[in-house]
Amino acid sequence: MSGIPLANVLPLEGGAVCSGIALTVTAQCLYRYGVAFNILNDVSRQKLVNLICFIGSIGAMLFYGLNQTKVNVMATNVTIFVAFLCGQYGQVIINHNSIIRLASANATAAKNNIQQIQKYCLLLYILPFFTMFPILLAYSDTMESGKPLTTSYYNLVISKYLFMGIVVITELFATYTDIKLLKRVEDTVMGGKHAEQKESRRQDIKYTYRTIWFFMIIDFGLKVLISLGYPVLFDAITTLIVISLRTQSNLSYGLLMKEIVYGSSSQTTKSEFVSMKELA
Repeated sequence: MSGIPLANVLPLEGGAVCSGIALTVTAQCLYRYGVAFNILNDVSRQKLVNLICFIGSIGAMLFYGLNQTKVNVMATNVTIFVAFLCGQYGQVIINHNSIIRLASANATAAKNNIQQIQKYCLLLYILPFFTMFPILLAYSDTMESGKPLTTSYYNLVISKYLFMGIVVITELFATYTDIKLLKRVEDTVMGGKHAEQKESRRQDIKYTYRTIWFFMIIDFGLKVLISLGYPVLFDAITTLIVISLRTQSNLSYGLLMKEIVYGSSSQTTKSEFVSMKELA
């Protein structure tokens, strides 16, 4: 009896494991923090991207099975389109967060300037209309043949490398802002009331970001293997894992971690999530 080809098994096995991780992280955040849709508010924006990752993870999980069984091409196309679209908007919000972090790193930045930058960041949300255009071309290209859009030239050559480039640039930019923010956290002197608890929280943050960077390296590695022709076609869900872990961190510690840096909730703004309020 012949076995199942490795090219069929790898996406199923890897996709199942990674989908489970992404769904677990996002479902926990949905249960704990709920849903919001105000992208100009730092806290609400994290809740929105968590919902986006949750939907994208479901789409990716369904796609891996449908793509191997070929039971329904339309369902295959819809699920992968949802996963790609969620991934693109997830990248947009990560870039939005990174820009706000970078702007806020300037201690002299006025609150009005940050609010103005928030509005300029709205332009980022137009980008997926352009980056998803090759996927729409792929759908029309494969409509008559009855094949999944992933087999189209527009996906294999244009979208694949376009999405890879966006992910790499976005994650490197986000990592740069991570390091700058963690440097401020590291330089902060933990004193006053509940100093031990705050120091413990700071250590938790460091471990959290090491986990994020670990999955980011896995995501980059998968993208390199895919570009070399290896059948590890589950990089879309690893990208969603990285986004969801960043979102979980932002919801747990605050996008700017002001409670850790300043050690006092009086320094926070309305848009900053104060996860350590009980320790202040």
